[in-house]
Amino acid sequence: MGPFIKGCTIQIEFTVDEDITNWEIKAKLYDSSNNSLVLKTTGAGGSDDEIEKTSASKFVLKVPYGTTQKWEDKATLEIKIDTGSDIGGVAEVLPGYKGTIQLEDSDLDWDID
Repeated sequence: MGPFIKGCTIQIEFTVDEDITNWEIKAKLYDSSNNSLVLKTTGAGGSDDEIEKTSASKFVLKVPYGTTQKWEDKATLEIKIDTGSDIGGVAEVLPGYKGTIQLEDSDLDWDID
């Protein structure tokens, strides 16, 4: 996924084929140098500034400006979902996604024609 510019605000939209209205979503972004960030939906202790549900089937992860400035070029993104359902008296928590995100350094070219 990506590439994204290190240090810039990163927004990643996910669309699923299910109603996510009652889901609590948590995401962890980390690199090999132990830099990490945890994002959560409002119901999971976070806010719409971290993970925003934009419809019944879409959500957006929002990595704040400056967070990844000193990170490695590759980071791992893991998403876990608490569906709000119980199975056998235990909360149903699913692995939603795990993948790599490319991060790039970028020098701004002010001489763009």
